[in-house]
Amino acid sequence: LLSITIIILSQQQIKSFNQDNQECTMKNDEQNTYAIYSYDEKEYRFSEEVRNMLGGIQRLEDIHHIQSSTNQTRVMGYSDRDDPLVRRFLNAFDSSYIFLYNYLRFVRNEIKPRLFNSSSSSSSSDERILVQRTPNIRFHRPGETTLGKRDTDPSTEIVGLHSDHELDHPSDEYNVIIPLTRMHGTNSIYFEPRPNSNIDPKDYESLNLNTSQFFVGYLNKMKHYNRHNQGESTRVSFDFRVKRGVLVDEDGRSSPTKNLKFVPGGYYMWLQ
Repeated sequence: LLSITIIILSQQQIKSFNQDNQECTMKNDEQNTYAIYSYDEKEYRFSEEVRNMLGGIQRLEDIHHIQSSTNQTRVMGYSDRDDPLVRRFLNAFDSSYIFLYNYLRFVRNEIKPRLFNSSSSSSSSDERILVQRTPNIRFHRPGETTLGKRDTDPSTEIVGLHSDHELDHPSDEYNVIIPLTRMHGTNSIYFEPRPNSNIDPKDYESLNLNTSQFFVGYLNKMKHYNRHNQGESTRVSFDFRVKRGVLVDEDGRSSPTKNLKFVPGGYYMWLQ
């Protein structure tokens, strides 16, 4: 049985993807607080398995023709996950271990080696990390968002502006985003390039990824949001949070959407 642990480094140990694909330390007090990596999507077959989990869907980007949403206005922390496709995915995730197996292989093979500091006295392969137990699935349909609105959103065009720390997530978490369809323009997320950038949210850039890439970033402190998808296809992606294997739950905080405490067996699981 594959033992699991996802990696997100402490605030001074994330690795950045530089021009020649060599490792370099990423520090969140500088501009390099996120990275985009390439990987062999055929090795993990995430798209194929999600299509199977959803009942044999042929093209994920056309899934809005098969399953529309509830058309309700989502509210962050309450109803932003109230989507029939999300429920279908979660039910399948709980009853099938194929996606879980590849999810953990991905974390072990693609995330952990890249993000841990190779100069550490102990090998990164020996270090346990904490990974989100159940990843988030996102269906960003035309005309909709995946995030719920907040009362503090500066305009109706900017939906769900926040950093994860505002929602009580531990400050040493990092986010990993894996697109199953192309992410670009208004079907993606908009984010500031570094914490406390003071950039007007309307000027944030969209995250552009193809299906052989993934994103690692410090969205714990980097604000991000959705716009209504102005395209004609649905963006499907999944994401999760990882951190070093250090427990920091002194306040007994819980995730806002699932009410799971930020501890192993709750929000996280161990991976080595």
